[in-house]
Amino acid sequence: MNISVIIPVKNRAALLRITLDCILTQSKKPHEIIVVDDGSTDEFPEVINDYKDRVIFTKSSGKGPGAARNTGMRLATGNAIQFFDSDDLMTVNKLEVQARLLEDQNADFVYGPWVKAVNEDGTWKQADVIMQYHPLEQGNFADYVLQGWCNITQTVLFKRELFDRVGFWREDLMPHEDYEFWFRIGKHTKKFVHENQSCVIYRQHKHQITDMDVPNKARWMDGINAMRYIQEGINYGASAASLWSFKGRAALSKAGFVKNFGNDPAINIGLLDKVYGFFHKLTQKLTRVEGTNWQKMHGISKSTDTFKNYLKLLKA
Repeated sequence: MNISVIIPVKNRAALLRITLDCILTQSKKPHEIIVVDDGSTDEFPEVINDYKDRVIFTKSSGKGPGAARNTGMRLATGNAIQFFDSDDLMTVNKLEVQARLLEDQNADFVYGPWVKAVNEDGTWKQADVIMQYHPLEQGNFADYVLQGWCNITQTVLFKRELFDRVGFWREDLMPHEDYEFWFRIGKHTKKFVHENQSCVIYRQHKHQITDMDVPNKARWMDGINAMRYIQEGINYGASAASLWSFKGRAALSKAGFVKNFGNDPAINIGLLDKVYGFFHKLTQKLTRVEGTNWQKMHGISKSTDTFKNYLKLLKA
């Protein structure tokens, strides 16, 4: 199996080096690494010079992470796709473990755990519970997305042919482009496989692109727009519970926007929205894993020993 790793980047030159070194030391070498520049103004040319013999560098044909990933997808020649971020890390075995399962299980994608962590003076510190250490139950994947499941794509290895059915990333959403993308993936996925032998370190730092470039009001409205696109795409037999959960989250999102930023002509809140919102808050309260803000479907692990074991599998 040939894996194409696609990395959008904007002003992450120093962190990108660490990420590239991590991927280049994988136990299963990627077929190609495609780094797509989304308008960097930092020392990115120096990174190009240092890695030009091992990495494909190109410029995005649009603006934003969705456009950058689409540019990478059009260039990719592998039969498996690994989207990755320019500031994150993966354990050294990730591509090997997931590629084997992708082939052996004939799956559309393989997903695994991830954890927020901060590197302080060379020491990694766990910033939250480990997410998706335990698997989702096999079922309608789109229903899980409607219920609020949205994984980071860094944790996933996709079969390339899946995107013949799913299509490309939306380029008019940021930072909720992954939420809408996951819904389309859910509608077209026939088989998904979980593993917890590997892990992605979702690096926390002061300069995340969404925090820097997208004002809070615009970010909130982007989430509402993503939900609208998803609503338009519910053209299958979604479960009643999933529909109620989705409509409840959409209602609460609209109500939150109005509370924080005032009325907007694009947002209408009716009586049913209030009913859906109440149902969703009650459901979330009853199904939340004790001591966390997460539901059971997010497969959390509170183990600090597990985090330490994953750190032993980092090479960068």
